[in-house]
Amino acid sequence: MSDLAPRMADNIEMKSVEELIPYNKNARTHSAAQAALVEAWKFFNSRRKWLSIQLCQPIYEMVITEAVAKGQLKAPGFFNNELLRKAYLGAEWIGPPRGQIDQLKEVRAADLRVNMGISTLAEETAILTGGDWERKYPQILKEQNLKKEAGLIPDVNNQENLELENNNKNE
Repeated sequence: MSDLAPRMADNIEMKSVEELIPYNKNARTHSAAQAALVEAWKFFNSRRKWLSIQLCQPIYEMVITEAVAKGQLKAPGFFNNELLRKAYLGAEWIGPPRGQIDQLKEVRAADLRVNMGISTLAEETAILTGGDWERKYPQILKEQNLKKEAGLIPDVNNQENLELENNNKNE
């Protein structure tokens, strides 16, 4: 039984932990750990993509198609229009997020990518938390409003007005 896992790993061409994350006891730097994590993530992500394309998406399409055919799910034009059917069956398989060595650096990098216009809040949310930004945004707004009401977040507009008043008094 103990050799079952390595045999299964061989069958799906999965590398050993030692191959994925070479560990040098003398190189315990953030950069070394990050490099090892990135290499392991590349491997796991390629397997995850294969799984979503070869298993998840086809099963999802069969389930939705059957539900529409049985009338359990309403999807007008599903069987008559190829473009509509593709739209109904479209899915993005995200999965759990990649692990992070230094969360602060990861968040700063995500912020920079969004501000540079090379990524979106939706993409970064999926990458960092595995979540859906559009689902989280209403809750974020709610929490920010509650913080403002409780005085935990200063009202920027009000603070600017106070600063202007103070500057005018000092002149």
